[in-house]
Amino acid sequence: MGKYAELIVNFVQVLILTCFIYTFSGSKRSKLISVLGFIGAWLLVFAEISFLNQIVVYDGFLSAILMVTIVIYEQIFLKGKILSHSFVAVFSIAVIFAIGSVSILTCAFLSGKSIENLILEFDLWRLAAVGFGNLMVYVFFKLTVMVKNEYDLSAKEWAMFIVLSLLNWVTVTMTMNVAIIEKALLPEMFYISIIMLFISIAIIWFLLKIKQDAETKTEYRLLKQQHDTMKKTERNMKALYESTHAVKHDMEKHLLAVKVMAEHGDAAKIFTYVNQIMEESEKNAHKAVFTENDIFNAVMNTRLQICKEKKISIHIQIESGAANGLKPEVITVVLGNLLDNAIEAAEQSEEKIIYFKMLCREKHILLSIQNSFDKARSDVRLSSTKKNKEVHGFGLKNAKKVIEQENGVLQISVDEEGLFCVEVMLS
Repeated sequence: MGKYAELIVNFVQVLILTCFIYTFSGSKRSKLISVLGFIGAWLLVFAEISFLNQIVVYDGFLSAILMVTIVIYEQIFLKGKILSHSFVAVFSIAVIFAIGSVSILTCAFLSGKSIENLILEFDLWRLAAVGFGNLMVYVFFKLTVMVKNEYDLSAKEWAMFIVLSLLNWVTVTMTMNVAIIEKALLPEMFYISIIMLFISIAIIWFLLKIKQDAETKTEYRLLKQQHDTMKKTERNMKALYESTHAVKHDMEKHLLAVKVMAEHGDAAKIFTYVNQIMEESEKNAHKAVFTENDIFNAVMNTRLQICKEKKISIHIQIESGAANGLKPEVITVVLGNLLDNAIEAAEQSEEKIIYFKMLCREKHILLSIQNSFDKARSDVRLSSTKKNKEVHGFGLKNAKKVIEQENGVLQISVDEEGLFCVEVMLS
């Protein structure tokens, strides 16, 4: 009966472990393949633990086999890189062993039974140890998932967390081995296991701090980007105003000249002069967008000025009323960043062309930006090709973040004509 109870305990514990690993990293496969991979990993780790329990009293260092299995599962089925997968594998096993050791040592201390007997005999004390242990493992894993963050740690940071978890696992394993052999050292081993448990808590705390720091940096960069965008918009709107004022001033002179020619009846000169004015005006014309949304106008006209300076041909189609419901953060972050990306890509291409379209359909706004691009310097995922990817790829991350907050959808592709296409649907 005790063996079957032990198998049930292991079965539940491995289920908790597999759920944590899956939730922490997230699946990169289809739903069916993810389910099959989850069940396969669950059963394989359960079989490994059951086998180890048959050949040794305490599976300590042999649990490295479980870590390898977990990493292989993560690499095949889950998102993330090898370092993050290694951390999850080592940390999860270290937590299970730290909590399990504290539970067993506590029950041994209170019951007066030896650790070996407590492990081999499935009685009420053993049931209390595994019940409390599984509950605490679940709570630990739940807290770890809560502090999980999309911020990608550097290789050094991942390595630090992996080493801490490894040291935790090794120390706990050695502590339990000593406690099994030297019964007199049970109190000291109990205190050491408590310290190891607090190290696991410290790891979670550090992850939480990194999450908070990353969120603070994100908010700061987001605000700074909005500020820079508005300052740039202010400068370009001032230039547009001065340009418009200059046209008005020149038009008065042109009309006076035409009036003088008309008084002399010189129609040929008038025709030649007007054609010259129109050609010059078309050459120096400042294309502008005017809607009922002032912030939208400012951001669009800023980019139009940049396109003019970079000799990029931009074709605009904005449906009446489409810009009215856009929030300021959507305009400055989403629209501003996507246009900046399109301008940068188009500038590097031979065609130098952008098509901008914004339509209003029922309760949704459809935004489409197509641009020419150099395939040798760009990729379909819009990943930054610059050296400092963390900085230069930040604009797109902000755009995606705002789109998700607005329950919108972002789609990236290359159309049949070889143009880079970004489509956004917003409420």
